[in-house]
Amino acid sequence: VAEVWWMGGALKVPGNVIQEGHDGTAEWNAYWDPPAAGEVWNSSVPLVMVPLDATNSVPVTTALVYSFGPQSQYTFSALAGSMWAQVVTWQLDNKNAGFEYFAWDALTAACSLKPDL
Repeated sequence: VAEVWWMGGALKVPGNVIQEGHDGTAEWNAYWDPPAAGEVWNSSVPLVMVPLDATNSVPVTTALVYSFGPQSQYTFSALAGSMWAQVVTWQLDNKNAGFEYFAWDALTAACSLKPDL
């Protein structure tokens, strides 16, 4: 393994853990499995971190999902549109939870393929 790209952490922005009794500073991936996060950070493999500071710039909005519609004749657009539609539906159903969805892993994967993004 040449390097690990990790979507995780938050440097200068609030975390994304919404749990009763939590102070809002933790990022979900580190919060959910601290021992695994520790293994990643303590590994000798070079680590590239894509924190919430970066992923907060790519919200999954209704407008984004609707933008796939005009291109639905393309397999990828149809697939992406239907997948993201589920997210937006979930987000609308949980509107009062105060949770927003972002393209966390999609941005990390894109950056791993094109680091100059």
